[in-house]
Amino acid sequence: MDTFMRFIALCLTVGLTTIAFSDPIPLLISHRGENTVAPENTMAAFRLSRERNVPGFECDLHLTADGHIVIIHNYDTQSTCPNQPNHTISNSTLAQLRELSAHHNKPAYQGEKIPTLDEVLTLATPGKLIYLEVKSQGVYVVPILKQYLDAAPHATPDTIRIISFDETIIAAVRQQLPDYTAVLLLWNEPGTNYYAYPPINAIQAAQNAIQAAQRCNAHGISISTYTPGLPSEYIQTVHDAGLSCHVWTVNSLDDIITYHERGMDSITSDYAGDRRKSMIDSLGYIYTVTFTSIEIGASGQVRLAFDYEGALDTSKVKVRQWFALGEEKGILLTSDSYNVTDLDDGKAEILLTSDAPKAFFRIEVEKD
Repeated sequence: MDTFMRFIALCLTVGLTTIAFSDPIPLLISHRGENTVAPENTMAAFRLSRERNVPGFECDLHLTADGHIVIIHNYDTQSTCPNQPNHTISNSTLAQLRELSAHHNKPAYQGEKIPTLDEVLTLATPGKLIYLEVKSQGVYVVPILKQYLDAAPHATPDTIRIISFDETIIAAVRQQLPDYTAVLLLWNEPGTNYYAYPPINAIQAAQNAIQAAQRCNAHGISISTYTPGLPSEYIQTVHDAGLSCHVWTVNSLDDIITYHERGMDSITSDYAGDRRKSMIDSLGYIYTVTFTSIEIGASGQVRLAFDYEGALDTSKVKVRQWFALGEEKGILLTSDSYNVTDLDDGKAEILLTSDAPKAFFRIEVEKD
């Protein structure tokens, strides 16, 4: 319990503006979708990520011979489509690839198809993320990617992150899609310039990563995890340079909690849905998934709109308020000072009045 209570969900009220907040649950990303249950990089895996209410999922992009972007990790179909003709993605047409079953090592999903990017972008949803990893096929893929994003109404800079190991692709994304967040992928492994342990120390390794990101004008770095992991000073050095810092692929719950405590901006995991549920179950209250908006009117009336999971008993909703971030526990407001309305379909709102020009809030829902 103590581990989780160190993470406080806070929102700052500023007139009629939605504000991001520090989350008690890490920003978890489903690696290639929820791939331990459904085949990786398939619509089944991505839909499952959404059904489990994971904040986002990651997928891998390749370009076909006839100019379509498809979702698959490797450069050929051998492991994704077992016991079938093997196709190299860049030399194959979309029609050829769609003839295959992308069930990977999960026979129950026989018949699952290699998705196209436009199919995946139908899952772009406000308040959720899709990480698009562009594989190194040259910068000519970027204008094609732009066409897909332009055609998808919800594939906005708020819902899409673009990642790649290729500095030239990240640089092209920054030029051609300047409103979208672009993050450079790096390896944290012995023998690389980004390994956080001897013969390179953590700060020097982080500075090497920063230089790589700056070469291509990336917004941040996403680095692989490797025992014994990335120390706090590595992450802090990246943040001090004005860059975001992300990590993949982290599967241990303890490691996820540690990275979140150290300030990782997002954590990609093969078990994102399961680990997120474990953390939610360990909280002393039902976790509020998202503050969808926070509004404060001229009269001091505050509206806290939020999404929730499961059934909601409005009588068990509690609101805690802070007037400064340094306050450890805040003030638990009395139940007669606010009104909770369940709007159904996992949405609710709280109306209250605050005399403070700014305040921080957490919503807690007592468990039965």
